[in-house]
Amino acid sequence: MEKDGEIEKDAAIAALAARRDPAKALRRGRASKNGDISGLSTMGGQGSEALSTLMLKSRIKTEVERGKLAELDRKQRERELVERGEVEEAAFSTARRVRDALMNIPARVASLYAAETDPHKIHQNLEDEIRNVLIDLIGETETTSS
Repeated sequence: MEKDGEIEKDAAIAALAARRDPAKALRRGRASKNGDISGLSTMGGQGSEALSTLMLKSRIKTEVERGKLAELDRKQRERELVERGEVEEAAFSTARRVRDALMNIPARVASLYAAETDPHKIHQNLEDEIRNVLIDLIGETETTSS
């Protein structure tokens, strides 16, 4: 823009030409207005051939990405993929249940072992109690996942 607030015509046309996609003009069957497209050629061939190759590569890349997105969408619909938040929430919930169940063992068995003097018997009873807690947790997990 000039100081008086008007737009400088030549600069505006140059800015538009720099942003214009030369491929659009070719798709519409017109020549590009902002210059020769031979500058797009990296192999020294004709500009339109180089542009066609460039467009084909771009189209292939786009289609590959669409295919990947479609595959992810299909896996999510078939529940092969789940949201990360759901997994984190389930893991946290399961870990909390395991922790709570294991932390309740001392409160349940403390009075049973107060008078017990045989270390082997105490050890065996503790193992049995932990095993029972874990089996109960497995049963809970199987019923909630079904």
